[in-house]
Amino acid sequence: MRLLVLDGSRILPTLVQRIAPPGVEAYAVSTIEEAIDEIRLGQAQAVIANIGPANLPWKELQRICEESKPPIPVLFESCVHQSLEEAGMGRAREWSAFVVKPYPLDELRKQVEQLTARAARAAVGAGEIGGKDSVLGDRSTERG
Repeated sequence: MRLLVLDGSRILPTLVQRIAPPGVEAYAVSTIEEAIDEIRLGQAQAVIANIGPANLPWKELQRICEESKPPIPVLFESCVHQSLEEAGMGRAREWSAFVVKPYPLDELRKQVEQLTARAARAAVGAGEIGGKDSVLGDRSTERG
């Protein structure tokens, strides 16, 4: 399973890589545009996004993840906003969660475990990862 970490710094991706459960490959992008491209290409099965400036298309990222087949669960985190509603994204839905920074490393570990479990359930619901109905679809060999 590939876990995309969207963060302009290298702190969050480094932490997630250290605590990711076995079988989870955490990788980083630094812009929302890169994240949206990766999701549209079917490269991520779960996403952690450090949300900040309200002028970025966070709601679009959330929509793209929710409409993916299977849905891509997203953990949004922020030290600026106290909730998804405050960030202008509405309420958390089945495939999204929110956490306020700062938080202990154990909380991040718990959130990552829950996020990857939701992604695994989504993949099982759509068939095997890499199958025609999965988020990887026929693009599983496009990138190495």
